[in-house]
Amino acid sequence: MIVLLHIEDNDDDTFMLAEAFKREGIPHRFQRALNGAEGLNYLLGVNQYADRDAYPFPDLVITDFDMPVLDGLGFLRSLQDTSLSGSLATMALTSSKCDADIETAYQLGALACFAKPSHRSEWCTLATQAYGVYRRFQQMKALSLGEDADPLPTVRAIKSKP
Repeated sequence: MIVLLHIEDNDDDTFMLAEAFKREGIPHRFQRALNGAEGLNYLLGVNQYADRDAYPFPDLVITDFDMPVLDGLGFLRSLQDTSLSGSLATMALTSSKCDADIETAYQLGALACFAKPSHRSEWCTLATQAYGVYRRFQQMKALSLGEDADPLPTVRAIKSKP
């Protein structure tokens, strides 16, 4: 089972992503932060997030771009300044058509950037793709440590780093 941290201020989007992971049968524990600052506090175990039974450290982080307080790019930028940089599977969701924002997300360590879905079936596809990217990341991490890795899952067309 993976722990998924969704950093998102929109309740509907959070509901759709959580439902998509369930519908696709991906074993997970779903956690949420309302903005990038809260997401950083979660990752660093600050304040209430120090209780790792209630707020386990995530295996996968999916952040929105457009949020109050600290947006997704700000979150990724701040994450670069921590010891967690490069060791955590992070992905971004965006409604932005701005290629510069997407390129910046990759430069800041996002493994993939996905267009924010508008239909239920697209959310399910996103969940499957995100899980596939996460599994690939875990496999690469294991191989870099000289460990045996699980075989790669079959994943449909992933929009990931060029």
